[in-house]
Amino acid sequence: MARPLATKEIVFEAADALLADGTEPSILTVQAKIGGGSYTTIKRHLDDWTAKNVIAAQAAVETPGFVLEKSAELGRTLWAMAIREANKETQAAKDAAEDKVASIGKELAFAQSEIRRMEEVEEDQNRVLERTTEQLSRAVADMTDALAKAAKVPDLEARLAIAQGDATAAHQEAKDRAIESGRLSGEAEALRNQVRELTAALVSLKAKPSSEV
Repeated sequence: MARPLATKEIVFEAADALLADGTEPSILTVQAKIGGGSYTTIKRHLDDWTAKNVIAAQAAVETPGFVLEKSAELGRTLWAMAIREANKETQAAKDAAEDKVASIGKELAFAQSEIRRMEEVEEDQNRVLERTTEQLSRAVADMTDALAKAAKVPDLEARLAIAQGDATAAHQEAKDRAIESGRLSGEAEALRNQVRELTAALVSLKAKPSSEV
């Protein structure tokens, strides 16, 4: 058996019938009245039916003039109050925004100051780094030169040992030559003494007469 369609007209008729019977029209009572229908569809049509009845009830009630006048006065008062509150809120929002802008301005100024300070620190560090790099380069060059010289130390030590040996030998040779020279000088002096003695003897012999010879 086909499921009944919950059209707008059917839902309206079911709701009117329920209301006439003294039953509150609801989704479940309407659904039971028409014998089915989608929950979502019945709700949408029932909302339209409720809105229609509310409008009709409002139109059927005649509002007294003083009520309308008081309502208008109340509306004007409420409107004025709403405007004042809105102005207060607007002013408060404006003040808060200005405070926020001032705060952001201070933070921005502080941030810019910090950026400048950090840039100066970075420049100082760069200069120190450059000087340190130069010093390191010189130190490396000195170390390289020192290592090169250190590599020559064994050869220099060997050459120094040879030179010291040669110097010792030369010193000994000079000493020996000095001794030999002293010996030769002594012999020469002895020979010179002999020559002097022989010369004196010869002179003495020449000076004597022939008969004494």
